[in-house]
This record gives sequence, C-alpha cells and structure tokens, in this order.
Amino acid sequence: MAPTGSMIHARIAILALSSAQWLLIWCVRYLNLLPITRSLQGAIAALVGAGTVLGVWVAQGKMYRSMTGINLPMRDNYFFAVVIGEAVVSLCILFFVAFELRREQNLTSGQ
Repeated sequence: MAPTGSMIHARIAILALSSAQWLLIWCVRYLNLLPITRSLQGAIAALVGAGTVLGVWVAQGKMYRSMTGINLPMRDNYFFAVVIGEAVVSLCILFFVAFELRREQNLTSGQ
C-alpha cells in the first residue's frame, strides 16, 4: 500500500499522542505521595498504566480511521510499529518508576 497524503498526515498525527501517554505513565511516580498502602499504590499504577496504553491505542485507531478512511490498517506496518513501540516504551517507563520507588523506599526504611 503506497502512502497517500492523508495517510502521511495520519501517521504524523498518531505520534502526537505518544507524548501524552508517556507523561501520564511518568506521573505514576507521584503515587507515593498519597497516604495509601503500597499494594494499593501498585494496583492504581497498574490501572493507570493499562488504561493509558489502551486509551491512547483506541484514540490512535479512531484518529487514523477518520483521517485516512481505512477501517482496519492491517497492511500499514508503520502504524503497528508505532503502536507497539509506544507500548514498549511505556512499559519501560513504568518499570523504571517502580524500581526508583522501590529504591527510595529501601533507602528511607534503612535497609
């Protein structure tokens, strides 16, 4: 499938949502400021992470469909590479935040 003008614009537009996704995932690091238990913080972090990734994925699909008129972009490898790449980067950010919070907790508890 040769990219048309609307497809190129749609490809660029779906990249704009990645920064919002990564910002919301990064904000999980401030959960330790809430006066709740550690297990509840982990559950909230998992829900925020999954909700953010799925919400942005649905928004990107709807945006791509509305801009190109293609109902299912199954032959557009760029779309799938962007969606999968954003999810992998989000997962890496979430693990980094979790490891940093664990390290801070260990330093403050004296272990």
